[in-house]
Amino acid sequence: MRQTLYTVAAYIFVLLVSSCAEMEEPPGNSPAGCSPILLTADSAVTRTRAGIPEGMYDNFKVYAVSLKSGTPTVEMDNYEVTYQATGWTYETASQPLCYWKRDADAYRFTAGSPVSDVTSLDSHSLTLQMTNNLTGSALYSHPLVIEAADPEFGTAVNISFGYAHCRVRVAFIKDDTEDVAVTGIRLTPDAPITSKANMTFSYDWEANPAAVTSLVATTETSSAAFTYADVNIPAHTGEPVPSATMYYCIPNAANPQGWQITLTCQGEAKAASFENNTPWVSGKSYTYVFSLDAKTPKLVQVITGDEDFFDCEDILPGDSFTDNDMTE
Repeated sequence: MRQTLYTVAAYIFVLLVSSCAEMEEPPGNSPAGCSPILLTADSAVTRTRAGIPEGMYDNFKVYAVSLKSGTPTVEMDNYEVTYQATGWTYETASQPLCYWKRDADAYRFTAGSPVSDVTSLDSHSLTLQMTNNLTGSALYSHPLVIEAADPEFGTAVNISFGYAHCRVRVAFIKDDTEDVAVTGIRLTPDAPITSKANMTFSYDWEANPAAVTSLVATTETSSAAFTYADVNIPAHTGEPVPSATMYYCIPNAANPQGWQITLTCQGEAKAASFENNTPWVSGKSYTYVFSLDAKTPKLVQVITGDEDFFDCEDILPGDSFTDNDMTE
């Protein structure tokens, strides 16, 4: 009798396991017991720094696929993610909460920000609409691959972004015994330059690590000058003094080498031509340093620096799972 009960119990257990294994996932791809895919990124709400914000805009668009035996399945098709009082969220009636698939081999994520600048997005490329401006840069994501064996698999996904624009500013040197006022500062190209463009970032998932390349397609050009805020050079200053103004410009565009700088130094109008031999690249800053010691301004140095990519942090607590809390 006891043996029969053991046999019946074992049979019932097999039926339950089999039913669980064959159970179809509920609508919204939310198998019971699985952890939700939470998205996080730095937020301008939480941290800022002088100049460009160190943190995300309050929205971004994301595309995600899972892979099983090389076959991709779209999990998030241009989901719009926004920053609310409690953190990042994407769940709406048309954007159901996504859950990690335990049997997936890997996930791939691409993203762009702000949403209004994203003209197309999929797992292969991102296209941003870009303009030269004084306020900040559009953002592109670094290609993010999370393998099943990675510790990040099943936890909150930190999207890492880089600046799509470059940053262009000016600075001045003049060794004088008194403070020097520099006003009316303008940089003018000798021919129209790219002022608006579509910039496409293409993702290479076969590279190790996954890589991204970019291509600019010009949609508008302009010969308008870049106008910078006044600069005051303190007496006996040997270091460049920058203008507070920063232009966020379209990189990798066919800008002419010939430029002109005009300004007024201590009430005297000055002008000079200079060669711009420095190509502009996404995520870099360029400071054009002019000496005012001679009769006309002279370009003496272009200081190139990297704009830090975002160090993304978990703003939302990331759920995690083990084999015990996943439904097979």
